[in-house]
Amino acid sequence: MWVEGINFFTLKKADLRFIYNPPGQVIGCSDCHELMRKRTDVSKPDLKGAYHRQCMECHRTWSGKVDCESCHALNGGSQNTKTQILQDRSAKRVHPKIIAPTTLKFDTPKATGKMVTFYHSQHADLFGLECQSCHTNESCAKCHTKNKTSLLKTKTTEQKHAVCSSCHNTKQNCGNCHSHSVQEGFNHATKTGFDITKFHGKVSCNTCHTEKGKFTGLNSECINCHGKWTQENFQHKVTGVILDETHLTLECKDCHQEKNYSKPICSNCHEDKSFPKNIPGKLIKKNG
Repeated sequence: MWVEGINFFTLKKADLRFIYNPPGQVIGCSDCHELMRKRTDVSKPDLKGAYHRQCMECHRTWSGKVDCESCHALNGGSQNTKTQILQDRSAKRVHPKIIAPTTLKFDTPKATGKMVTFYHSQHADLFGLECQSCHTNESCAKCHTKNKTSLLKTKTTEQKHAVCSSCHNTKQNCGNCHSHSVQEGFNHATKTGFDITKFHGKVSCNTCHTEKGKFTGLNSECINCHGKWTQENFQHKVTGVILDETHLTLECKDCHQEKNYSKPICSNCHEDKSFPKNIPGKLIKKNG
């Protein structure tokens, strides 16, 4: 069947819905499906049949049952019984509160690493992803089908990786996700080489990662965010060390070579001293 150059036989169901119900122009079901059960066009279901077909397709995938009484109260019972049945079913249509998992573990026997550990709470709470960032184009069957194993087997590797690949490169570095044992959660120091626990532990991710959904490509040099430090604009005590008079007059680069502020170098001036064995001042408790 062709309409204005569109081959309906090659279209998927989602494509057909878009054609018949374009955004902002939702067409009523009865505009196409006849109200009467006696159809003049046998190639198209009547309105009641279309409703049933739409419901049954999902219910068959979900529970495997499409009995009439699963939706309809049976004739012959008392009115009170029918009312109670309908009320019970109406209550069931309200979806219960979804409790988000903390950690999910996926078995991947065909991959090099046999297990994938997914920290859901970190993606939602730490990285700030919205539900719809990952959960799109999903049906009830993904959670409610009785045979989830067969549902996963029908998916290709690309389909299984589709959600992750929007943020991660799933074509390379498979070992980042696939392992032979449960992996630890995200650690900024081990994953990026930049330890934030010393001075940036209370800083929110989006303070540095200003582009939503992008967490790579940042310059880790302090000057990138803080500008140029001098003795006048930087209070050294925030590091946990109040410099003595001798070291207070030195330039930052005298102790911190190549802009490495994680560990000072003493060898420029002292042959027999090193940090932290020798402290260039007084140790105090850090506020951060």
